[in-house]
Amino acid sequence: MTLFVDQTGQLGGAELCLADLASGRPGSRVLIFSDGPFATLLRERSVPVELLPIKGSAARVTKESGPAALLASVPGQLAHLAALSRRMKEADVVYLNTAKALVHGVAANLIARRPLVFHLHDLPNREHFSQANLAILMAAASQVDLVIANSRAVADQYSKAGGRTSVAVVPNGFDPAIYANIPAEAIARVSSEWNPDGRPVVSIFGRIARWKGQHVLLEAAKQIPEATFQIIGEPLFTDDDRAYAKELQTLAQSMGDRVKFLGFRTDIPVLMAASDIVVHCSTAPEPFGRVLVEAMLSGKPVIAADAGGPREIVEAGVTGVLTPPGDANTLAHALKSLLADAALREQMGQAGRERAKRRFSLSVIRQKTNTLLDRLSRNA
Repeated sequence: MTLFVDQTGQLGGAELCLADLASGRPGSRVLIFSDGPFATLLRERSVPVELLPIKGSAARVTKESGPAALLASVPGQLAHLAALSRRMKEADVVYLNTAKALVHGVAANLIARRPLVFHLHDLPNREHFSQANLAILMAAASQVDLVIANSRAVADQYSKAGGRTSVAVVPNGFDPAIYANIPAEAIARVSSEWNPDGRPVVSIFGRIARWKGQHVLLEAAKQIPEATFQIIGEPLFTDDDRAYAKELQTLAQSMGDRVKFLGFRTDIPVLMAASDIVVHCSTAPEPFGRVLVEAMLSGKPVIAADAGGPREIVEAGVTGVLTPPGDANTLAHALKSLLADAALREQMGQAGRERAKRRFSLSVIRQKTNTLLDRLSRNA
């Protein structure tokens, strides 16, 4: 049995990746530290899931927490570790899907003694972690048997940060069928709801967070009055995320109904099919870039920030355009060029679909991951 461990009940890219892997590995179980949409998704896919909540101040520790917060969390952490170690003893291999799951899993493994895999979805640097948490992350990662990085950029940063554990680069996988042959009536329905004037649609997908750069798109949007801009996602994790969401609403006020905030949605393939261009605007290097692959599978041209994982996904000039992170003027210029050339959009969209199917097919990614896990299980 493979035990997948994740700390959150929210649905982020790491959780979507875990759901895809666990549902394709017979005999898997998932243990999460809080309830939410992620648990619902796992149950819908018939993946056994157990909630093991962290209690007290330990539940409030984040990647940005300092030493005092970490120290105050110790009693709650110890109780949680004892329960976690009992679950881990039942597994052949334990798959730790997030930084918090890693720290807890490594500590619990002092008793459980199981083979450990850490799936590194973040760039291990100060842009994503506090200094204290980065040090803890790297120390914990040195105690696992294998690190899976979701991009070469993440693997390289892990090594640069002093990582010593063997690393396998395995990108996220996607089922191309989900993004193909979207019913015309579904596209018409969302278009009539969110773009009744029939303007060209530029969309950005992902959780609302400052470093995700939704404000960069809004600054570019001021220069493109002929288009509708859709922001799909909501703030999930921090008070700053929620404050940033309010700032975006204020920034968009001057553009009236040309900017639409759709919030959290489950009909992503339909919304992508109804878009003309999908944009990625992260101001810091993105570890991977799930929405770019999804957009490419949807046959849409993409414009992405030229840093981190997107460089490995987007073939500049062929499947989309890469622009400097945070540069709203260059982004606006790229958008104007693509919006003015329907033939180029179609050409890039088709090239992107073929590239994404070839490199990121879920069946291939599951096979690669299962091979790695089977090898660890046999060597246990």
